[in-house]
Parts: sequence; C-alpha cells; structure tokens
Amino acid sequence: MQAHVFEQNHVFDEEYDQQHQQDHAFDDEHDQQHQFEHEHHQQSKEPIFPGGPYDLSVLKDYEHHITINVWNEKLIVSNGKKQDKIIDIIYVLPAQIDNWITISGLHPLRRCSLHMINDNMISAFAERWHAETISFHLPFGEMTITLDDVRGLLSIPCYGEFFTPLANVNEDLAIVAAVELLGVAYDEVVTETKTNRGASYSFEWLKAVLFKQLHEGRYDCATGAYLLHLVGCTILADKSFTIVSAKFLFLFQDLDTCGKWAWGPAALVVLYDYLRH
Repeated sequence: MQAHVFEQNHVFDEEYDQQHQQDHAFDDEHDQQHQFEHEHHQQSKEPIFPGGPYDLSVLKDYEHHITINVWNEKLIVSNGKKQDKIIDIIYVLPAQIDNWITISGLHPLRRCSLHMINDNMISAFAERWHAETISFHLPFGEMTITLDDVRGLLSIPCYGEFFTPLANVNEDLAIVAAVELLGVAYDEVVTETKTNRGASYSFEWLKAVLFKQLHEGRYDCATGAYLLHLVGCTILADKSFTIVSAKFLFLFQDLDTCGKWAWGPAALVVLYDYLRH
C-alpha cells in the first residue's frame, strides 16, 4: 500500500516539474516580449514627424498627409477663390423640368451652394482625416461621416441602385454623350473638351447649354444639363470647383428613371475618395 502511494507521489512530482519548466519557459518568453515592447516604446518616444503619431503601424501613409506641410508651414494650394465663379441657377423652371428634378430625388440639393462652405472649418477637418481608419482624429477621439449624416443633412435618397461610372470615358465618348443627351452641336462639344483638356464639362458651359435649350423648348436636354450642373456643384464636386466629369452625365440618360440611384452612398464615396487624396 505504501509503495503504491509512493509511486503515485513520484509520478505527480514529475508532472509538477514538467509543468513548472513549461511555466518558467513561458515566463522567459513573456519577459523577452515585454522587454522588446519596452525598448520599442522607448524608441518611439522620438517622433519621426513632429506633432504626429509616435506609432506608424496603423497610419502608414502619414508621411504623405497634408498635416506635414501644415506643420512645416509650407504653402498649401487652395481652390477657395474659384468658388466665387460658381453662380447658383435659381429661377423659375418649367413644370416639366421641375417634375424631372423631383423624380431624380435631387431636389433638396437646390438649397445647397458652394457659397455656404466654411473654408477654415473644412480645412481643419481635412487636416485631421486619415484614410487608414476612415475617420477624423480629434483631441477628444475619432469620428467619421456616416450615411445617416448624409441623409440627415442633404435629405437625398440613400436607398436604390449603385452607380458604377464607366472606367473608359474619354473625350470621344464625352462628345458623343453631350451630343445625344444635351443636344449640343458636335463642334461645340469638341471645343469644350479641348478647352478642359479631358472628358469633362465646365459649369459655365453647362449653364449656357441650359439657357439655350430652355429657349428652344428642349426640356429634356435642359434638365440633363441642370442636373449634371447640380450634382457637379454638390455631391459629386471635385477639387477644381469649375468642371464636372462627363462620366456622370450617364446618370441622367433616362430622366424618367434617374431616381433609382442611391445618391447618398454616391456622395459618401466621392467624399471619402477626395479626403483620401
């Protein structure tokens, strides 16, 4: 009986020693890891970018961020003065055009204007945007723009079909689209695209097309020009503030069904894309 108990105790002691060795090995590994993290933390106390993050494991593209130029007091190019060139098209439109605008779901954007932009506030937020986290890094934490914000602020539809622009819209296709959908003469569109050096239309040109087609009673073409101008000034605006890409004209290829598009997500995608760049 005693021999049996002794044998059990001996086996237990061997198992205990093995477990103790494993625990000791784990502690050594943990201590090494802790020492490595401590040394890495000490090294990170010296920031690569003054005023920037210590750890670049998340914000890997920080070296290309606009804040580097701001911190180093370098001149930043702004298109703010160009906003004054954009004059809102505000006047009474024929009932048929108003009806198409309502069908599109974009009528709430008629209350928006680039003149309403607070340049300093926009710049302050843009300087704190990081594409890696898709959020603004502010003193009190992180925040971002959601689809619910777009719906609440702009009152445009957030449900519907997603629009995927054609990837190969060149000058030739931009010319054909303007001739067919805006009713503009071929030579006029050629001149416009050459002036813009690409597949795009200027806001001033679109306004001229609108007035001309209104005068001639071609309300479908006038509506297309108006809606393209409207989204180009608001949810699909680019950094030029003076032109809109021809690829967006295909959104209004069928005025009776253009309300099918999910305008809210489109606005958010464009916003995220330009904040990223």
